Amino acid sequence: MAIQLFSTATDLPWQLTDLKMVHVCAFDGKEFYTPKTLGYYRQPNDDDFPMDLNKGFDKFIQYSLSFYSELRCLNYIMQLPEPKRQLGQLDFCTNRGSLLRIMSSKQLKLVAIKFRGCIYLNAEAVPDNDIKKQYTYLFKLRQYLIVDQLGDMPNTDRPVDQNKQSYGTFTAKLGKFRLLYTSEIHGLENTEPLGNL
Repeated sequence: MAIQLFSTATDLPWQLTDLKMVHVCAFDGKEFYTPKTLGYYRQPNDDDFPMDLNKGFDKFIQYSLSFYSELRCLNYIMQLPEPKRQLGQLDFCTNRGSLLRIMSSKQLKLVAIKFRGCIYLNAEAVPDNDIKKQYTYLFKLRQYLIVDQLGDMPNTDRPVDQNKQSYGTFTAKLGKFRLLYTSEIHGLENTEPLGNL
């Protein structure tokens, strides 16, 4: 069965609208939990430069492709008082990584399951065992810029663990389709601590 995402050249098939964050969770490579904080943006001081983005590259802990990590949407749905009702309001459940791969990849392996009218869509990533230093720079930069508590200093001696991330669950519209997806959340700029998530 083919689904037409858009019909004319003037349609914007990849524009997300009506975006709302409905849930926050974290995943450490083994289990889901509620994070104590999403992190706070820390403005670097002049003496913080230059930032050594290669620091600790030899101890970088690569993301373990876990079946459970792709189930963040289901983790949210199963916590709802009426999960069937939520499923009835959705067309797709997916994650940001799959959306990016669908939009940017010429060769792609898709896994899709339809249950109660909702399609669970995952564009499989091909693991790269030969991690390039440039790939790790963004993760190291986050370590320099995001702290757990306001006023904290980052511990850049700690190895970067790609598995330890926080995720938001979002509802959105993609053209005529209703979407539930998860995406990494890397930090917020705050003036006061967050309340109960």
